[in-house]
Amino acid sequence: MKKDSKFSRQYLRAPFFSDVLYIDGEYVLRCRSLNLSEGGMLLTELPRIPERDAFPLMVSLTKYPKFSLLSADKILKMSFHDLDHQVMKLKSRIVRNFKNPLNSILNENVGIQFYPLDSGDNELIIDYVGTYLKNIIFLLNMFEGKQFNHNKNQDQLILKKAADILGYDISLPIPLLRQKILHDYQSLESL
Repeated sequence: MKKDSKFSRQYLRAPFFSDVLYIDGEYVLRCRSLNLSEGGMLLTELPRIPERDAFPLMVSLTKYPKFSLLSADKILKMSFHDLDHQVMKLKSRIVRNFKNPLNSILNENVGIQFYPLDSGDNELIIDYVGTYLKNIIFLLNMFEGKQFNHNKNQDQLILKKAADILGYDISLPIPLLRQKILHDYQSLESL
């Protein structure tokens, strides 16, 4: 999903809240990811920045269903742990390194680029980003009352369940949850 405008990102990206394992010298370390695209990902909470610019990493990519194609009952019975996951072993290099404004204890955020990305992994990432985008639109429609319309309480349960499966903090008040999801939608391809 390559973009043409010089003012937009080269690839669509989607939130990707997951643990990532990476190798730095003799050590296997764990960090967290914040987003994912065909081009790379944004990592945070690195115990240390890899000494080499290029390093291998491993991620578990979640296979999300398209919520708009599911019944309300199916969504309510679903759990994140029931979803299929695909483990990907990738080669990466650091392309951007900046301070994490929310955490001064752990190192800064690191933008990494995948190289080379084989066609199978590329397709998995494209599918992940496309499905996540459709699920964000589903959630935004739920906020507007455009999806199931059972009753307000039932629809709110469905909304929170779907948001929880996608990795959002459902303890947030509904207006703040909506704001966070809307921000993620708006930043899918913006600078």
